[in-house]
Parts: sequence; structure tokens; C-alpha cells
Amino acid sequence: MSSPNESEDKSILFDYWKTIPFIKVLSESNPLVGSMARMLIPKILMTGIEEEYPVNSGSKQIRYAMSVREIMDQLNITAKKHFNIDKEFKLTNVYFHLEKLEEAGLIQEVASLTTGKRKKTAYFGNTAIVFIFREDSQIWRNEELLKFMTTAIPKFNKSVSKQDIEKIIDQSNTNRSEEITNKIKVWYEENKEALLESNINYHALYVYLEMMLSSTPELQKLYAQLIESLKL
Repeated sequence: MSSPNESEDKSILFDYWKTIPFIKVLSESNPLVGSMARMLIPKILMTGIEEEYPVNSGSKQIRYAMSVREIMDQLNITAKKHFNIDKEFKLTNVYFHLEKLEEAGLIQEVASLTTGKRKKTAYFGNTAIVFIFREDSQIWRNEELLKFMTTAIPKFNKSVSKQDIEKIIDQSNTNRSEEITNKIKVWYEENKEALLESNINYHALYVYLEMMLSSTPELQKLYAQLIESLKL
């Protein structure tokens, strides 16, 4: 027997999406690396599922909070459709990955509602619309890129040493303070509506904004020297 307040209770599954931040910057290591399931689950939750709500209203809405079984079904459909994987994920697998994502701060239990026969069903959703992993945004910490910069420029410009370049890049990384991170987060929130309507890579945009805001005159000069060195 369903709960008499099930329809009313279910509103949280539709309304919670409006309350979460647009962007969340995480300092921990990216928990999605090396796991297809953990990579797909936040995307599945971000897509949501269409459902008639309120019941018998004839109006359909996107629900961004999903049960474990719903997540499992969508995970199997997505894995087969986009990755040609026939092996199906089981509920135990999904619970394991949900626990890891919850520990990392990417998802949360939105509600636990009573469904048929007084059974409680937990619904999960993302903790933000966009996730930025702080270590991923540190583009100048890329060892291959640093190696290229420190090799290419001194080769064409003898007055600039490898140590000079490393010092400038380190200073640029130091400038990527919490203040800059917060400034970008505020900008995202203020432009949330327009950004949601745009087909852009939010993570790439964040990286570019951070680079521009943290750029020093010395680093800008280094860019110019690199372009000149490569004869571009």
C-alpha cells in the first residue's frame, strides 16, 4: 500500500535540483578516473528521467533524483549503447560506486520515500550541476607541457633559462588562490541560466578563466616568447 503522502513527498525529487550549486570545486583526487561506472553515474543523474508529475496531471517533468535500480538500468543502457559493453551492472556494483561517489562529495541521498507495501526507496542526486577537480585545472602542472616550455624557449632565446621559466610558472600557480576560485564560482552562479542554455564544456571554460585571472605580466611575456620561438 502506497503512502497517502507519496505524491506530496515526491516533490523533493523534482525541487532539489533547483537548490544545489551550479559549480562545485573539489580539491580531492578525481574519483572518476579508472571507473566507467563512476564516470557515467553523475552524467546519468545530470540527465535525469522524464516522469508525469504531479500524477495524472498530463504534465511531464525531468526528475534528477533517481533510485538505485533506476541508476542501474540507465547505467546498463548507456554502457551497451555507447561503449558496446554487454556485461550488466548489478545492484551490488551500483551501491559500491554510489558509496564511493558519496564519500567524494559528488552525490547525495536526496530522500528516502515510502513506496508500495511500505517499502522505503532511497533516491540519489548530484551535489552540483558541474564538478571541477582542482588538480585537473592546474594546467601548468602538466609535466609534458612544462618540459616543452622549458625546452623550446631557451633553444630559441638564449637569454631565458629553464630556471627562469620554472620560476614564472610556479608564480602563476601560486596566484591561483582561493580568491580566484571563488570569483569564478560567483560568476558561474550569476550566469547560471545562460550557461545552462549553452552547449559548452564547463570544465574547459573554468580552466581558461582561471588561467586568465592568474596570469602575471611575466607569464604573458613568456607566452609571447613561446609564440616567437615557434615562429607561429
